[in-house]
Amino acid sequence: MISAQDLIEKITSAATCDDCIVVVRDKTQANLRWAGSTLTTNGVIQERSVTVVAFVAVDGGMASGGVSRTDVSLADVPKLLEEAIAAAKASGPADDYAPLATNVSIGDWSGGSRSNRTRSIFYFCSSLRRHVLSLSCRQD
Repeated sequence: MISAQDLIEKITSAATCDDCIVVVRDKTQANLRWAGSTLTTNGVIQERSVTVVAFVAVDGGMASGGVSRTDVSLADVPKLLEEAIAAAKASGPADDYAPLATNVSIGDWSGGSRSNRTRSIFYFCSSLRRHVLSLSCRQD
């Protein structure tokens, strides 16, 4: 299976829309069954879901649309992007559009320990939460 990072790179580099967000969710689960202190059955389940959100400039602003799929291969990338772009065009201009943050990097994603990546994600999510709370307080 292609890594999540490589799949995201393939999708974003193939995107023809104005902006694109890709979210990959990987889940692995081990199942063990015991009877009388003996392992009787085992198995591993791997699941992956991919969500693509496309942003397309339309008359009157920017439109967005997204699609989610499971079991996405590289051969599915063009169809996935096509469906996301079609969903964006069908949705019409968004009233609450704001440009996406670009060139933002928190932490070293190419290596390092898992705990460093986890801390980077926590820091990013905490910062994002504070920003969203700040925006919601200003709208009141």
